[in-house]
Amino acid sequence: MHLSVLVCLLVAMLVCLVQDSISCSCQPSHPQDHFCRSAYVIRARVTTKELIYPEPQPEPMAESSSFSEVSFSDSDWGIDNEGPIMDQSEGLLAASMNLAAMPRLPQVRVPAGLQAPQYMEENRPIKLEYTVKVEKIYKGDDLLMPKSTAKIATAAIDAACGVTDLEVGQVYVLAGTFYNAELRISSCNWKEGYKNITKRQRQGIKHTYKLQCGKCEISPCYGRYCPTEPVPDVCMWDLSHLRDDCESQYAYCSRDGSGQCFWNGKTDMRRCIRRRAKGRTQSRGGFMP
Repeated sequence: MHLSVLVCLLVAMLVCLVQDSISCSCQPSHPQDHFCRSAYVIRARVTTKELIYPEPQPEPMAESSSFSEVSFSDSDWGIDNEGPIMDQSEGLLAASMNLAAMPRLPQVRVPAGLQAPQYMEENRPIKLEYTVKVEKIYKGDDLLMPKSTAKIATAAIDAACGVTDLEVGQVYVLAGTFYNAELRISSCNWKEGYKNITKRQRQGIKHTYKLQCGKCEISPCYGRYCPTEPVPDVCMWDLSHLRDDCESQYAYCSRDGSGQCFWNGKTDMRRCIRRRAKGRTQSRGGFMP
């Protein structure tokens, strides 16, 4: 009984490890970084979503049982006619000796259960394609037209970093790449329901983020591992604040009058920081004896 339970636990752990190894993993990015690194940033309404499958492959041609005689010259095979001449009997003897010296390779047949049928390959989607109605272009005027319809491709499954959860009829802010004449997006890019975008983020995608591209670096850190002193040319972004991510929601990274990079925010940013500090104090107090 105990052995069977142990085996089940080991199998469950193995499944979790396999899932983790094939899942998509992305580096956390601030909306400002998403904007600066993306080829396009738009506000768009999803109108359709469709899985795209490969084109059907033609059936292989049947092997013919009849052969026509074809003659080749020595030059066709790259044979040097200047070499020594060998009569027919000597040639046959040499060929038989060479064949006899060659070891025979074992014939291995792939188990039927491991062979992927052709229809399975043809029925596997190669991508997921969204059709969107472009409402606003924040970046990528050279790739899109205002008030136009566009197609955006992504991987067909989550494990390959595909964006599979956009809903038809909803409006999103979408930031992605342009490759092989195709607009693309992945789960490592920025995609957010427009109604969930804060006022400061809307100001950012309209003009603020663009003005700061290339001026400062945003570097993620975590809790007590974050530097306590300012780092030149860097805004440190503490990822330990799960709920109150004030820097992402209410601020952008810019330079002050002295050239130092800092988080530039207004009243809502300061209010968020106070709320975050208060929550941290209460959390610590809850563990006191």
